[in-house]
Amino acid sequence: MSGTESFLYRHQIRWGECDPAGIVYSPNILGYALQAVEAWYETTVGESWTSVMEARGLLTPWVHVDLDFRQPMRPGDRIAVDLRLTELGNASLAFRATGLDGEGRELFQARLVSCFIDKATGRPTRIPDDLRGRMSGGP
Repeated sequence: MSGTESFLYRHQIRWGECDPAGIVYSPNILGYALQAVEAWYETTVGESWTSVMEARGLLTPWVHVDLDFRQPMRPGDRIAVDLRLTELGNASLAFRATGLDGEGRELFQARLVSCFIDKATGRPTRIPDDLRGRMSGGP
């Protein structure tokens, strides 16, 4: 998956995701981006995010996150998160997640960077070649 290909994750905003003013509670917006990454792993990589970590003895902490808010979201809104893998490093992945309303207007944009860590040593480790191939659009 290159920076030009996108993965769409869809979500409907629920009342319980909002603050008393009826606007999505800010931390939930980061959650939508993370849900998109989790769905991307299942669809693009062919393994769940948790199985990648558990079966391979890896951790994948977020080492950088930034989030820009563009428009409020309210209960009942149907959104899409356009997720793009923007960097595939030796031990890291960077994503751009853009929230879009039903008419394609930008609601939020996030940049997320994850690092692969060897669970036993606590040190960064190279992304396994089989995962790397699938992440970049190969078999």
